Amino acid sequence: MNGGSGHTSNLLISSSSSSSSSSATSPTPETCKISPSEDISPASPKMNLPVVAPEVMRTASERHQKGLMSPYIYQILTQGEMKLPVLLEDENHKEFPSIHLLYRPVRQMVYAILFNLHHYMYMATKGKDKAVRTEKSEVPDLRVREWVWSKNNPYQSPDMVKAEQIGWGVPTIQRLWFGGSIDDKRRRLRAFLTCMRSDTPLMLNPAYVPQHLLVMATVLRYIMSCNKPVLRKPELDAIIVQAFSPELMNAQYLQELQVQVISARGAQLAALFMQGVETALLANDACGAPIPWLMCCPWLFFDGKLFHHKLERTSHVKNLLELCDHRIEHVVKVERMRKAVLEGIDIQFARPPLPVMQMSGP
Repeated sequence: MNGGSGHTSNLLISSSSSSSSSSATSPTPETCKISPSEDISPASPKMNLPVVAPEVMRTASERHQKGLMSPYIYQILTQGEMKLPVLLEDENHKEFPSIHLLYRPVRQMVYAILFNLHHYMYMATKGKDKAVRTEKSEVPDLRVREWVWSKNNPYQSPDMVKAEQIGWGVPTIQRLWFGGSIDDKRRRLRAFLTCMRSDTPLMLNPAYVPQHLLVMATVLRYIMSCNKPVLRKPELDAIIVQAFSPELMNAQYLQELQVQVISARGAQLAALFMQGVETALLANDACGAPIPWLMCCPWLFFDGKLFHHKLERTSHVKNLLELCDHRIEHVVKVERMRKAVLEGIDIQFARPPLPVMQMSGP
């Protein structure tokens, strides 16, 4: 949102845009535990949110009305809450964690950015050093209401979710949204990457992650960084392969494509991934849109029909080359992307299903 240019600002893809790796600044995988946080308590009707600067509210309102910003931003700033949609999840077979809980750590950092939590912490420390206590040195107990539907709680009461700092001196929301210097642009991108646990060198190398695939790569890295394995290796490959597939932009091919099998796991996996994209777009807008809107369009990197086709093929192809239709240059791109996604992660893939035992007759 630099100087009114909004999502059309240039994306800085440079290793210099991040001064440290994600291991030093991003939350550890422990924060991705699926059980609700201890900081979540029954909702209180009274919300003591920090005052938001008028220029921030004005910009959020204008962009909200024009559909140029994640609709959650205005909801968070004005009401201190988020109503998260019901997703395609199988409650009887919990192969996947609760999707909204999986991405909650990202939202917690977004709350901290939007309400300048780091600035309040800094002012409190400064006031303590000077032995001067003012209203500005008070650190707010910043919590946001999250409405998450479940069988036991069908939007009856919200969770009170505490904001969490991102781990380094992130600028104020005014500086992130309106700052015009090169350093401001770098901090915007670094803030977004930190939220997605993707502040790593290869993530900013276009030879490994093309600009239009950065959102996808950060979502996959976030999923892979969780302490509980979610993706199987063929599933990770299927997502990356379809993103590089030349058929992705061929509307006629996709219309005529016949998918033989759509598995329940594949449908839930697609829902998990697309909600990750939605969360990444929320973080991107909260950080001042370091990734321009034209690079955030999901159709640039994902098609559900093509994904299910590639996922079904993983069960009987012999290797990645065959999955890539024997395009060797395609294989190289997929392997580079996978390397960037998994860089520095203690890799744990979900276990494949057990083979079906054939019962022999007497």
